[in-house]
Amino acid sequence: MMKTIDGNQVYTIARTASSFFFQRKSTTIATEDYQQIYNAIKDLLTLLSCAITFRSIALLEHYLLWLKLRLGAFAITDELFKYKMDCIRRALEAELDQKPAVYFFDEAVKNVQNQEITITPIDENVRTYLNYIMSMDREGALHFIESMMASGMNMHSIYLNILEPALYETGRLWQSRVIDIYQEHYATAVTHAAMSLIMTRLKENNGGGGLSVIAASPSGEGHDLGLRMVCDFFELEGIHTFFLGCNIPTESIYKSLVFRKPDVLCLSLTLPEFLPDVVALIHMIRANPVLTSMKILVGGQVFNIDPVLTEKIGADIYAGSAMDAVKQMRVLL
Repeated sequence: MMKTIDGNQVYTIARTASSFFFQRKSTTIATEDYQQIYNAIKDLLTLLSCAITFRSIALLEHYLLWLKLRLGAFAITDELFKYKMDCIRRALEAELDQKPAVYFFDEAVKNVQNQEITITPIDENVRTYLNYIMSMDREGALHFIESMMASGMNMHSIYLNILEPALYETGRLWQSRVIDIYQEHYATAVTHAAMSLIMTRLKENNGGGGLSVIAASPSGEGHDLGLRMVCDFFELEGIHTFFLGCNIPTESIYKSLVFRKPDVLCLSLTLPEFLPDVVALIHMIRANPVLTSMKILVGGQVFNIDPVLTEKIGADIYAGSAMDAVKQMRVLL
C-alpha cells in the first residue's frame, strides 16, 4: 500500500532534489529564478502527496504538464525538465523507503514525457476584450461587453465564449511569463465587474421550484470566478443561490449549511491540495441527520481533471461546466 508523503518529507526531498539539480548549473537560468525553481519542486512534491492520497495519477500528470509550461518560461528546456524529473526521482529514492510512490511518480512522468502542450486559439471577441484588459482600460472592456449585449448576444454566450476563454488565456500568459500577476488579477477584477453589469440587465426568474443552493470554495482556495458564473446561471434559472465565495473555512461552510439547510451544496476546487478540507467537510455533513437529504455538487479544475474523485470523496454530483451544473440542477427540479 502506498503511503502519503508528509510535510517534513516534502521539504527534505525538495532540498535533496534541488541540490541534485543545481549541481548541473545552467548559465541560461538567472540566479533570481533559483528560488522559484526550488518552490516548483516543493509544490510538485506536495501535489504528488495529494495524488497518492487520492490515488489519482491524472492530477499528477496535469500538474506536470502545467509545470513544463511554467518552467519553460524560466529557460528550462525539455532536456533540463527531464533532468529535473530525474533529480526528483533520485531524491524520492534517497529519502523515502516507498517503492510504490516512486513507481507512481515514474508512471506520471512517462505518460506526459512526449505530450505537447496545446494552445487553444482565441477568437476576435476574446482578443478585443483582452486588449482592453491588458491596456488596463476597465471602461473600454465594460463598454465592449455592453455592445455585445446590445447586439443580441445572451448572457450564456458572453460568459462562455468571451469571459471564460479570456480568463483561461490570461492564466496561460501568466504561466508563460508573458504578463505579470497584477495583470491576471486585474483581468479577474474587471471580469467580476462585467458579470455584475450583465446580471443587472437581466430580469429575475421566479421559477426554480423553490430550490436553494449554497456555493463556496474552501479555506486556502483563491479562485471563485467560475463558481460565481455557475451561481449566476442558477439565478437565471430562478434557483435561490447563496454565494459565499472562496477561502471559506470548512467550519464556516458547515455552519451556513446548518443555518440555511439548502437543497444543494455547490463546491468548487481548483487546487488539489485542498481536497482533504473538502473531504473533512463532507464527513461533517454526512454525520448530521439534519443534512442527510442535501445533495453535494462538485466542480472546478480538480474534478475536471479526474471526475472519479467525485465518488472517492463522497460527493453526489459532478458538473464539468456551468451549463452542466444547470442541467444537473434541472434534474433535481
